Amino acid sequence: MQISFTPARLQDAPALAKLDKDAFGAEAWPLDSFQAALQNPRQEAELAIADGKTLGYVLMNYQREAPATACVDSLAVSPDARGQKLGEQLLLRGLETAAHKGFQEVQLEVEKGNLPAEKLYEKYGFVPTAVLSGYYHGKDGTQMTLKDLQGAGSSLLAQRRRELAEKLGGIPSHTFTTQG
Repeated sequence: MQISFTPARLQDAPALAKLDKDAFGAEAWPLDSFQAALQNPRQEAELAIADGKTLGYVLMNYQREAPATACVDSLAVSPDARGQKLGEQLLLRGLETAAHKGFQEVQLEVEKGNLPAEKLYEKYGFVPTAVLSGYYHGKDGTQMTLKDLQGAGSSLLAQRRRELAEKLGGIPSHTFTTQG
């Protein structure tokens, strides 16, 4: 299966909403949230597509506050595409774009106890910074932060990219996305 990565456009909102529902069930974002995100110039999404089907996405929010912080607003992989390192590829692509845009840190929220996601984020240098009581429909969440994206974080991304490429026999080269 050949996977390609492409920037999401407004017309991709229904596919993102369906994938989110398949991945997260009742906790999924509604269609109008994806439509609003894809119209917001501070947000970008990148899709993973194979055989015309959206298999995953990463939705980033690029804030311009001190310190310059990017946020992983959402990341999802279709249940039938899990186990192929697709979530890791999407996370890496989002982090590389944030680094390329000059951001110093990246934040995200994850449901407490979602061990696969927590381990993935820790692998990329994220550390827990806050407990978010009741954040996920009554379930606790954890805020995690990756600091020094331009320094040690950048070196870690390069190392993780090499490791991932070895596991996958290469990964598609990164093309930085912009909306415009």
